Amino acid sequence: MTKELRQIKNEQFIIFLITIACFGLTIESILLDWEFWVPPLVIIGTVFLWIAHISGKPGHTIRIHYYFVYAILTVFFHGVHETSFFDAAIVMATVIIAFSFLNSVYMLHIFFFEYIAIMIIQTYLAIKHDSTPIDSLNISRIILHVVFLFMIYMSCVKAIRDRIEDEETDKEKDSKIEAYEADMEDFLSNISHELRTPVNVVNGMSDLMIKRDAGEEAYSIKDAGVRLAYQIEDIQDYTECKRKKVLLEEEDYMSVSLINDVVMNFRLVDDDKNLELVVD
Repeated sequence: MTKELRQIKNEQFIIFLITIACFGLTIESILLDWEFWVPPLVIIGTVFLWIAHISGKPGHTIRIHYYFVYAILTVFFHGVHETSFFDAAIVMATVIIAFSFLNSVYMLHIFFFEYIAIMIIQTYLAIKHDSTPIDSLNISRIILHVVFLFMIYMSCVKAIRDRIEDEETDKEKDSKIEAYEADMEDFLSNISHELRTPVNVVNGMSDLMIKRDAGEEAYSIKDAGVRLAYQIEDIQDYTECKRKKVLLEEEDYMSVSLINDVVMNFRLVDDDKNLELVVD
């Protein structure tokens, strides 16, 4: 999976979770008679989330920060109500897990400190309005929720850092492999150029030997030289393909030169039957 495709899938996953959370927040806000003007804003904001994702505008980084700010505001709105005293930890844990897929540690830091701020506000409201008794049971529950969320927060941070470290390790491996392949391509290119000259000399000398009727050994040398020349050309083509330097050109080609080369090769063959080769 490519990096861009992985980013799109993570973005879809986050928007999906935010949509579900906002849907539940809207229902809870209506049932508990919270601020009447907030649910329409939540619905409009969620619609804009999907519009931005589907259209791909603005850029990916700006969209992610838009989701981040939107999640901060909605979570804070939910958390500061007295009825959300113990629900805030569950909502914040879901948000932290969702945004951990973006590999942004600072976002998790902000979410965690936001939860601490929400719990301070909730504790203050509970003491002031006496809505939730601050007894030993509720204090232990608060501590348990804070510890629970802290464990999720630290686990997500560690997972992000491990993924980043693995990506850096993979990049180093890829760079080493690319460097090795580049060295191998340079070696093949150099060795093919170095071999071309002696092979051409061998082919030229074998042609002279054939013209002087040196015997079957000259034909064997010629055939071996031709095969080796083809192998060298294959090596050069391979290195050019690996370097992406192969260019396709459409030009007028004189087929006469190719036909003459073929004819010359056949005319050099020793013919005991004195056959005549005619090219029309």
